[in-house]
Amino acid sequence: PLEIQQGLIRPNFLGSTSGGITMQQLTAIRGVSGVDVAAPVAVAGYITVPTIQQVLLASYAQGSSFVAFRVTATRTADAGTTTYLPQVSYILAAALGTIAVKPQTAGPGTESLVVGNRSIACPFPTVSADGTVLGFTCQGQYGACATATCPNDFSGLNVISTLARLPQAVVVAGVDPQAEARLAGLDHCVSSGRYLSSADNWKDVYQRGFGDEKQIPVLVSDHTFIDESFTLKVDRAPEPPIAATGDPFSQVNTWTPVVSSTWSADDLYRHYFDVVQKPIISESSTWTPGDVTYSGTGDRLTAQTTAPDFSVFTSSLNPTLTGQQLAPQEARDVWFRPLTAHPIDPSYDVSRGVAAFLPVGNYDPTCLARFNPLAGGALETYAPASVTLPDGRHLGPNASVTGYVNMPPTLLTTLSGIQVLDDPTIYTGAPGSAFISVIRVRVAGTEQPGSIAQQRLTRVAAAIHDATGLQVDIVKGASPRQVQVTLPAGNFGRPALTVIEPWSVKGVGFRFLQAVSLQNLLMFSIVLVAASFLVGQTAYVSVRRRRSELAVLRAIGWPPWRIALLIELELLILGLAVGTVGLAAGMVITALTHFGPTWWTVTGVVPLSVLIALLAVVVPALSTMRGTTISVMSHPEPIRDRQLSSSALALGLRQVMVWRWDVAIGVAALALGAALLGGIELIAAGFSGQLDTTFLGTYLSGQVRPFHFVVAGLTLAIGAIAAAQVITLTYLERRVHLATLRAIGWPRAEVVKLLVGQAVGLGLIAAAIAVVVVIAAGLALSASLAVILGSASTAFSMTVIATAIAVIVPVSHAYAADPAAVLRGE
Repeated sequence: PLEIQQGLIRPNFLGSTSGGITMQQLTAIRGVSGVDVAAPVAVAGYITVPTIQQVLLASYAQGSSFVAFRVTATRTADAGTTTYLPQVSYILAAALGTIAVKPQTAGPGTESLVVGNRSIACPFPTVSADGTVLGFTCQGQYGACATATCPNDFSGLNVISTLARLPQAVVVAGVDPQAEARLAGLDHCVSSGRYLSSADNWKDVYQRGFGDEKQIPVLVSDHTFIDESFTLKVDRAPEPPIAATGDPFSQVNTWTPVVSSTWSADDLYRHYFDVVQKPIISESSTWTPGDVTYSGTGDRLTAQTTAPDFSVFTSSLNPTLTGQQLAPQEARDVWFRPLTAHPIDPSYDVSRGVAAFLPVGNYDPTCLARFNPLAGGALETYAPASVTLPDGRHLGPNASVTGYVNMPPTLLTTLSGIQVLDDPTIYTGAPGSAFISVIRVRVAGTEQPGSIAQQRLTRVAAAIHDATGLQVDIVKGASPRQVQVTLPAGNFGRPALTVIEPWSVKGVGFRFLQAVSLQNLLMFSIVLVAASFLVGQTAYVSVRRRRSELAVLRAIGWPPWRIALLIELELLILGLAVGTVGLAAGMVITALTHFGPTWWTVTGVVPLSVLIALLAVVVPALSTMRGTTISVMSHPEPIRDRQLSSSALALGLRQVMVWRWDVAIGVAALALGAALLGGIELIAAGFSGQLDTTFLGTYLSGQVRPFHFVVAGLTLAIGAIAAAQVITLTYLERRVHLATLRAIGWPRAEVVKLLVGQAVGLGLIAAAIAVVVVIAAGLALSASLAVILGSASTAFSMTVIATAIAVIVPVSHAYAADPAAVLRGE
């Protein structure tokens, strides 16, 4: 449901994905045009690997007739939050003792440990209902014999030891070696031995004394990824008061520690495969887990538990033991998923051979591309689980197949080899011919995400569906998104936890690129709007400066509409010239950067430039039609301040407050650039990984950030030019007034203060608008206070800098002007 409703895919989902696809459908997919690689994965399920480590105890059994050992095994899992009940077993040993077996009898008391004239019966090993007591064993110098006295050629054979035993459930999957090498580069990650080949098929091999084996070549992972540790403690009781019958250890009260060792599950796993050089026999069931179900929506989910079913652990090899007795300790914890067992079919003749896994090489899954943000790392076949606890520790899978965390495939074989485990005549409920779980398809020509890649993916997906009838998901461009999952408390100490998982969201890449394209288009539009402001303001300045010329045209009979048309034609020619220059510059830039321009960018530059020029000049052109010929020919109106300003600086501030549309446009252009720059800093510095919570979004936003700053800087520069024009126009319109003030005694500094006052007023208004916009955006996006204040400070400071630059030219001109020349009209 989560995938259907929200496009969310759980990480390592393949571990709980059974078959359903046939070889014929795989062939059909490979025949679809556009399919570059089709790599199948056939997950047969979990098998149990009896990982062990031997601990020798012979040195602690010397010097006495009988020695008792108490072996306590403790497992911890789930990043140390779970501690299972300790499993206790006992060993009755004698360094010089022999194991005597009563011929042709069976049952408790059949074996005895004999030392000299003393003999103690050894009960059969037993397993308690809760799995905490494993029973008793007897060990001696010579091992088990068929007579009371062992032959002399067995002397020196010492078998007094115990085993650190941690059965681990691992996923077995079949792949196409060649397709896997092309798609995932698996062949480059072989750490020892050799890589699988298409010739690695299963075969019947006769093992003398054991019957046939169906040997399956496998590539073994260097890591099991199981998050468990195993601690073994051995205590010794020398010369114990051992009873001859019943419980031999009931009267032992004093134990002395002799051994204490701890191994990780990975340690035992690697040791097992380093030591074992023969095929791994799988005479037990295989298991396929179901899916975890969830409640909740969005980024907060709660994992639901399911009722345990211990019957899936029953075994024909141990018919006297119940499924609860045979279940691993981990299976007594809460179950997060249902479990289906595939035992050997009762009608199958096991003498014909059962599955035996023959390692041909090892591979290192950590060398494969896993969390590539452009590939959707959690969908990778071999990616280990990445479940994070609130304190930052990682929660891995445990040895139970009903635990929460999924496990990636561990033993890999060929499609031929996996069909032994998928044969329903051998394993009950196996999928048979429809044994392939998923086929990962790479479509040619989709290396770069974009509209073309999306169209190709859609076309190939539809063709695959038409050819096979299979469900096809487009996962290219998927990206991990942090999802919080609440886990209920376990039965062995683990508290209720809220963990974080990188689920995958399908289609993020294309949606993000579309958003980035829309964002770029919006930013370009902002730049064009700012440019339109500048063009319109330039035209207005031109009209104001040519008042005398336009008045003469009105005086000789030109109608106002003709003068407006003249202004429009002048800007049309200017827009055409600028568009041509822009087109030429763009062609050069695209040639140097090897970016091929699209047809619409080539054909749209000049018309767009002309359109901006024509639209921007409409208001200035229409302003020439206002007023009578006499009013147009008259000089600008004098300053009519009703109150005397306290200083030239205050006078400049008051003149800005006389609101005109050109001043408004200058303020708007300056505020637009500053707000855009502050807003981009707000997103880039304050929301990395938050505005878009996927790793892909963070990656792409990091790539486009410098470009956005350049565009914002360009917009701010346009605003600065617009502000400079406002101040320049004010100076030009008031230069006669300023010259008069100079003539009656004003120093140059006072004139400079007047212009600076105008610049300060204009800059403060623009800065206030920009700061308000940035703060509002930060509050709307729930940014931190530090980020909001930092971005607002950037907007304010950049407005001040831009205004300071804008006032340089008019101030320099006013400072150097000769008042006598101005008053003479020169």
